[in-house]
Order: sequence, then structure tokens, then C-alpha cells
Amino acid sequence: MTVPDQQPSATVDVRAVQALRIRFIWIFPLIVGSLLIVLMALIYFGSIVDPSAHLHDLPSVIVDQHSGAATSTVQVNMGQQVAL
Repeated sequence: MTVPDQQPSATVDVRAVQALRIRFIWIFPLIVGSLLIVLMALIYFGSIVDPSAHLHDLPSVIVDQHSGAATSTVQVNMGQQVAL
């Protein structure tokens, strides 16, 4: 009995266990992800170590140009109280 020629299928069945045995598949993304997390943490910590030293050239201005609000009993002007 002869078997007719069959074309090999284009798909390959790969199970998760087989893929996880190949260390490069899961170690490389793990290392890259870990390095990115460490880099982001270093950037974050570098910005909050001494915030007052980073703000010495930051210009700031308080503007009080509103007229306040009137309630039924008293005139409330919070901007004037903050500026004092």
C-alpha cells in the first residue's frame, strides 16, 4: 500500500511548557522590563531628592485681581487673605 504525498502543514504546534523551556524567550523580556523599571525609579528618585534645590530659579507670582464673593452676611476675599 502506498501513501500519497502529503504537503507538510505550515503550522507548528507549540505548547507553553515547550516555549518556557527556552530561557531566552522569557529571560530577555524579564531583564529588559527590570532595567526599565530601575531606570524609571532612578529618574523619579533623582527628581524628588532635593526639590527645593531644583526650584530656586522657578519664577512664581501671586495674582490677586478678583473682587471676592459676597454672602448674605459678609464679604469673603480669600485672595487678599492668602496674599497677606
